[in-house]
Amino acid sequence: MLTFRFCLTHTSPLWRAASPARWVSPLLLLAAWLGNAPATRAQQVQWAAKVISVTSQRNEKKGGDYSPEKLLGKPDAIPEGNDNTRAWTPVKEDSKKEVIEVRFGKSLPCKQVVVVENFNPGSVTKVELVDTRDKRHTVYTNPTPGPLPDAFRVLSVKFELDNSYRAVGVIVTLNPAAVPGPQQIDAIGIADTQEPVVMRSVTAQATDIKFDTTMVNIGPCANTKYTEVRPILASDGKTLFFARQESPDNVGGRNDGQDVWSCKLKTEADQEWADAKNLGKPVNTSGPNGVASVSADGHMLLLINKYQPDGSVSPDGASVSTRTKTGGWSFPKPLNILDFQNKNENQVDFFMANSGRTLLMAVERTEGLGELDLYVSFLQQFGIWSKPLSLGANVNTKGNDFAPFLASDDKTLYFATDARGGYGKTD
Repeated sequence: MLTFRFCLTHTSPLWRAASPARWVSPLLLLAAWLGNAPATRAQQVQWAAKVISVTSQRNEKKGGDYSPEKLLGKPDAIPEGNDNTRAWTPVKEDSKKEVIEVRFGKSLPCKQVVVVENFNPGSVTKVELVDTRDKRHTVYTNPTPGPLPDAFRVLSVKFELDNSYRAVGVIVTLNPAAVPGPQQIDAIGIADTQEPVVMRSVTAQATDIKFDTTMVNIGPCANTKYTEVRPILASDGKTLFFARQESPDNVGGRNDGQDVWSCKLKTEADQEWADAKNLGKPVNTSGPNGVASVSADGHMLLLINKYQPDGSVSPDGASVSTRTKTGGWSFPKPLNILDFQNKNENQVDFFMANSGRTLLMAVERTEGLGELDLYVSFLQQFGIWSKPLSLGANVNTKGNDFAPFLASDDKTLYFATDARGGYGKTD
């Protein structure tokens, strides 16, 4: 059954001058500084294209989370200063020596090496260039590695050009034991000048987004010692639906995975909510029940799982229930979705657009790009929904992409993912 489930060194005064009231990426500050710099010839930069060797890695799967392949290419472990699956992480935090060797797409006459220490910087003890004859050239040593006051840094090693060779690789040596916690490297690059390496940020530009209130616990009207999940607010802002798990007041008692509950706003001025009530049968059964979305008029609930005539539920689809004349809810009617499949027995997500003719879903299919992917299905004749169509690689990743929400303009999609970096496990 389914339930819900930049380039500046760490001592840069330019970074420290940023206003504490507004986060500004070092990349943006660097771009502004470069805009006032005198014109110079185009800088050539190469980012690591291949891993030659590595002493250890947290994930043994090639290309998997935290693997050495994650440091290839331009920096992309955003935001900086956080544990990120898109950066290489040695397996042992108490190891006194970890080494990684990389190669670049082409050789360069080199004046600078850049090591992007995405998380817990300060453990790098040596940086070596490798030339086209496979000879090593030490360009940086640090006999006293240790923790730094900042959560990340871009270590920029600059030196005079040596025309006797061209660099085609870099070897970085770390002492993880010298810095508490896991250390991560997001990228390694070389440049043919000593000018700051310009990196294109994948973060959103700093904005003036503000919230008109602080986050406040909704209180005992909805929250209990049991688990409350998946809040869905009706469009009028006055009815909240959510799922409560393993409550003795669920239709199936304590052994009931989850039931749908709702509570109504009593007073808008005080934002006071009435005590939550179980929706009861037929929406709630002894199996897991949950609301995926609510229609714009509040008269239709999209529910996870397919309701069977005997009142049981199965995980192979979704159902809809409509409000009755007496204020209750009708027996949920399963949606007829052509070729519906979900290999994930524990997770699923649905969302129906305001038009009632577009259905988004997060499912794991055979042809998917990763685990949970986002798909769309359209209402056809006779109440049949089309075969789910993948939203493609611009949206879906090799990880989990889920919790789709289509705004009222029918053009703006919000969703959660665990494979694009961010501020936590999922964003």
